[in-house]
Parts: sequence; C-alpha cells; structure tokens
Amino acid sequence: MINKIGQIMLYVNNQEEAVTFWTEKVGFHVISDDNDGHGMR
Repeated sequence: MINKIGQIMLYVNNQEEAVTFWTEKVGFHVISDDNDGHGMR
C-alpha cells in the first residue's frame, strides 16, 4: 500500500494551464519550478 508520495511527473501540452488546475482546483502547492532553457520545466 502507498502511504506517501514524494514526487509525480506529468507531461502536459500547456504547462501554465496545468499549474493553474493543480493549484487552484485541486489545492496542491508548487514547491519548485525549474526551467532548463529549452522549453522544459
């Protein structure tokens, strides 16, 4: 049984829309937001 989740990676087409959904609708918090300079966050 899973008791704790440390990190989940989801690949999405619109990163800003995904952040808005997970923070405003689901109630999650962004801990880190890194940009590799090539369009990947």
